[in-house]
Amino acid sequence: MTVAPGAPTVALDTNTLEELARVICGDDHLYYRSTYDLVRFFENAGWLNVIDFDGESRADWTLDRLKERRSDPADMEKMLLRLADAREYFEDPQQLPNVVQAVNTFLVHDGLRLETPGGRPRLVVCDPSLGHPGEQTPVELKATMADIIADIRMAQLLQHRLDEARTCFAKQLRSPAP
Repeated sequence: MTVAPGAPTVALDTNTLEELARVICGDDHLYYRSTYDLVRFFENAGWLNVIDFDGESRADWTLDRLKERRSDPADMEKMLLRLADAREYFEDPQQLPNVVQAVNTFLVHDGLRLETPGGRPRLVVCDPSLGHPGEQTPVELKATMADIIADIRMAQLLQHRLDEARTCFAKQLRSPAP
């Protein structure tokens, strides 16, 4: 099995799994998923043999599924990427940034972050210290280059360069210091 760069290589913390279960279920005014939608979510993430509900609460069932797969980095990455995939939110697209932000607030403690440059989700390694209050967090561009630059070709070029810079920065965080 090949694990993509940025994929969790160690099992996520139990507290992280509990928070993921909460976000996946859609509690706290996030994107609500019914029991049927929860099974479908994991299947859409590429998980095979997802166990059907047997009367548990949505949160308990979801947490159990996450705990079962926590040692499978590929499945965990697929689930996280699906959580940040715009195709998951066709009925309520404005929920996508809320979900990504909610996940990143606790995922950072495991040294990971979800990004959606160009609309495609990716999981990147980050410095866990960025999740501690009082630490300086990176500035996030809230606009696309096309919103700022009138020349479309130049905007595309600059967006590509910005994405490259983010990738280089993420790879630098993964590399051990010399």
